[in-house]
Amino acid sequence: MNNGILLVVDGSIGIYRAGLRAAFSIKRTMPEVRLTWASSMPHYRCRLADRHIRLPPQSPFVNKISACLECDHPNTLFLDADTYLLRPVWEFLERLENFDFVICKAVTNSYFFNSGVLAFNQRGRALLERTHTILQAMNGAELVRGNREQKILTELIYLGHCAKLGIRVDFGDGERFNLRPSVLDSMTEAECERVHVLHAYDLTRPVAVHFPHHTTRLREANKFATTCIDELKTETSDWLSKIQAVIDENPDTIESYLALASLMELRGDKDRALTVLLAARRALPTEPGRAMLWAARLNDEMDNAQQALQCALDAAIETSDLFHPNIQNTKGQSITLAKALSNSGRVRWPDANLQTEILELATDHRCTADQIKSIRARLTEEG
Repeated sequence: MNNGILLVVDGSIGIYRAGLRAAFSIKRTMPEVRLTWASSMPHYRCRLADRHIRLPPQSPFVNKISACLECDHPNTLFLDADTYLLRPVWEFLERLENFDFVICKAVTNSYFFNSGVLAFNQRGRALLERTHTILQAMNGAELVRGNREQKILTELIYLGHCAKLGIRVDFGDGERFNLRPSVLDSMTEAECERVHVLHAYDLTRPVAVHFPHHTTRLREANKFATTCIDELKTETSDWLSKIQAVIDENPDTIESYLALASLMELRGDKDRALTVLLAARRALPTEPGRAMLWAARLNDEMDNAQQALQCALDAAIETSDLFHPNIQNTKGQSITLAKALSNSGRVRWPDANLQTEILELATDHRCTADQIKSIRARLTEEG
């Protein structure tokens, strides 16, 4: 079989859960496709995968490209962990019959490409090799800690490097194959029926509202993910030693803190996981947003909406004035989470003004750190 799908799953238990859910959607929608699962977290495994790749504990964005280069499918479809297939994606893969590399423009930004869904053949790997070389060269630079594989791919494509490499690039339909749920409310029912791939951390609301006939399958996917995580918790000695190896190999790095937080979360000790994430923020100020966004999501899972909102705003503050696409993506996720929490009815407000200001942040992508700090300070005082 020439076609295969690659999932890279790194990060919090929430991302692991999303990856399991993605794998379930792939095998339910395209049961015959070969699935490769890649992760730097040795305990993150999936029994639906046909092959597992162990990645070095680097940035997840560097690992995304590394995994693509290690994958052995002649034609590969890469999917982020937080994607979900509503329909088969053979059509996207079939574009490789006439092109070498297929990528979608971001639906909310017509200039940049979103690397969460892309396809490539053997010739198209040359573009990923060039991207990987640039990422590795940037690895020690302070201003690129957030990593920039999307910006690099965008610039390589626009500046004509693909033609120099002999790579034929095709632009996929982002509204069909890489759709962010934030735009669903503006789409008609007929347009929603054309969607093949959703790309989002939390799928519950968009599926329930816009794809109600998929809710049963999503429940099955969530049940599968929960079962896998519960099974993982019983393999204490095995995954404990593997996580400890990640920590030992990478002392005083964001990877060691995230591995330790993962360990605590798997043990069911979410409070200690939060302590580790807050320690990471203090110890590694050059790793903007990652720990606090995880902390926000963890607090939300623990029904600590007030603390979750504060952490989400902290993550947005840390990333607001760093103008790199992936760092800005963390900011966007943080503000989107803040908006969802503000609308949840679980946050205490002294008046409606503060809630309104937070909701307005979600529509102003140019908001500065100082603007968010002002809201964050008032939330602390008044919450």
